[in-house]
Amino acid sequence: MLGLVRSFGRTNGYQVRRQLLGWNPDQWGNVNPGSPCHALKQLRSQGLLRGVDDPARQASRRRAS
Repeated sequence: MLGLVRSFGRTNGYQVRRQLLGWNPDQWGNVNPGSPCHALKQLRSQGLLRGVDDPARQASRRRAS
């Protein structure tokens, strides 16, 4: 997960999920629709990521970096 965020720079759970789905996770893991968003929130709560406001997007959405 951290590697994906690093490769994107700034990203969100939807972008991470889209990338993961391209890797056919159903063949090697269980990626539920909310899994990437949850993982990003967990990493943020552990201090491994920080939320960044993006003024170009809605105020309610945040990106991780």
